[in-house]
Amino acid sequence: MNRRARQRLIIAAAVAAAVLAAVLVVVLNRSQNTPQPTGNPIASDVGAKIRTQGATLSAEVITPKGHGPFPLIVMPAAWGPPATVYHAIGTQFARVGYQIVAYAQRGFGGSTGKVDFAGGGSQHDASD
Repeated sequence: MNRRARQRLIIAAAVAAAVLAAVLVVVLNRSQNTPQPTGNPIASDVGAKIRTQGATLSAEVITPKGHGPFPLIVMPAAWGPPATVYHAIGTQFARVGYQIVAYAQRGFGGSTGKVDFAGGGSQHDASD
């Protein structure tokens, strides 16, 4: 990978991390200021396999109670951990009404496929 491509990848990763952190702060603040429903506000929390181009991704799908459609948050795990690495954060998002799909990157954490570190396969995985 040339220097310019590496710089772009680092910048993209930093921007993605900043956006995720900002969303997390807003959602957690909202959940602390909103009366929490009694009982379990999550309809389901299940493991899933998502078939993509050249891989099968190990995933966790957390669905809030209520009538959708719910806004979707897709949470790819860092390279290495399983899909459940963001379980606590995903549960917080689901409690305030977001549909969560967290998955292990291709080649890691129970997902199949060739590791390509933000290459074409990984880019398609997020939309699949």
